[in-house]
Amino acid sequence: MRRQSNWPTTTIGKSSYLRGRIGWQGLRAAEFKEDGPYLVTGTDFVKGKINWDTCYHVSEERYAEAAYIHIRDDDVLVTKDGTIGKIALVENCPEKTVLNSGVFLLRCKDGSYNHSFISHILQSQLFRKFLDDNLAGSTIQHLYQYIFERFEFPVPNLCEQTKIAEILSTVDQAIDQTEALIAKQQRIKTGLMQDLLTRGIDENGNLRSEETHEFKDSPLGRIPVEWEGAYFQSCISGSPKNGIYKPQSAYGEQGTPIIRIDGFSHGDRIKAQSYRRVRLSKPEVEQFSLRYGDILINRVNSIQYLGKTALVEHLPEITVFESNMMRLAINPQRMLPEFALLILTSSATLEHFLSSAKLAIAQASINQNDVNSLRVQLPPLEEQHAIYERMVSIDDSIRDTLLSLKKLRQIKTALMQDLLTGKVSISPLLTDTEGSTGSD
Repeated sequence: MRRQSNWPTTTIGKSSYLRGRIGWQGLRAAEFKEDGPYLVTGTDFVKGKINWDTCYHVSEERYAEAAYIHIRDDDVLVTKDGTIGKIALVENCPEKTVLNSGVFLLRCKDGSYNHSFISHILQSQLFRKFLDDNLAGSTIQHLYQYIFERFEFPVPNLCEQTKIAEILSTVDQAIDQTEALIAKQQRIKTGLMQDLLTRGIDENGNLRSEETHEFKDSPLGRIPVEWEGAYFQSCISGSPKNGIYKPQSAYGEQGTPIIRIDGFSHGDRIKAQSYRRVRLSKPEVEQFSLRYGDILINRVNSIQYLGKTALVEHLPEITVFESNMMRLAINPQRMLPEFALLILTSSATLEHFLSSAKLAIAQASINQNDVNSLRVQLPPLEEQHAIYERMVSIDDSIRDTLLSLKKLRQIKTALMQDLLTGKVSISPLLTDTEGSTGSD
């Protein structure tokens, strides 16, 4: 972030009171309490704020002995150990709050500086570059106070600082609201998926209930009378097939694209992604090539990725799959491939795979029988399509919101570059009176 304006510069040492806890003074984890004065650590920083609900507490005596790091509203906190340079602007501070070790307290020395503006400066590329330059090659990741005090940054008058901070904080608020909306949409999706895969949609497009529709018993519980309880094996053409293993020497610039276990996310629809290439014989290509509607499942992976599933759609060229996954060819007379993707990414299927997993060092595995023995609730094909379309609709909404979030983050990055350097003037946003006051 290059300086573009004629703003004067200052340093943290000149502009701010900067302190950190001097050792622990014998403070032990056993002394943490359920209530009392708050103790803030870097782990309590969430999106530039303090999550007061996660803070530890200490005794009144421990609080009193560290008056030089008592915290109040508008203080800026900066982590100096571990993950260096995390920032939090203090808001809604409890009456008695003190810092843990590993965090700096930064407080502006006089009324010439806006704390929110300073917090944005410390989240900018200018500060990132300062940290990179001063910590590069260090074997001990620690930000020393004497180094931090040397950080130099451009600073306009107070009115401009305040307006810049307001603009950036408004964008931050929009980002937070959009992230909250995405989380809400994801919760709705999870609940709707559970309902659709157990109750389905009637001919009027409504979720069924036992109050208005006929249900029957099944090994998986009560299901609509129109549905069938089945094993997943009955929905597959042939048997699940494991992929091909090739040594690293077979990979290169030429050959056939091969999908590896890191080549897709859970629930992906594989279309035109780029993959590594491997040299294969013609029979190998024929044996392990993927077709539209195939399902891929990770059969060997670390436990958190075991059972990761994707649907193969239109591929631009013949593509094969590696040995750590298996391919399923879905029987279209029994189950739509798109509906199979919903079934295989559901929480019930995850529980089944985890309970069936064979554990080894640093990884786990499932086999073909674990897939075949999965119990499923099978609606008629027309209803499978309706269920899938309902899920596509909410996926589209989430995708739109994610795109909005991406744009907001891009706007924030551009605004920080323009406003914190003075490249774009905010003078037109200030009244003549505001623009003529404040410190230069």
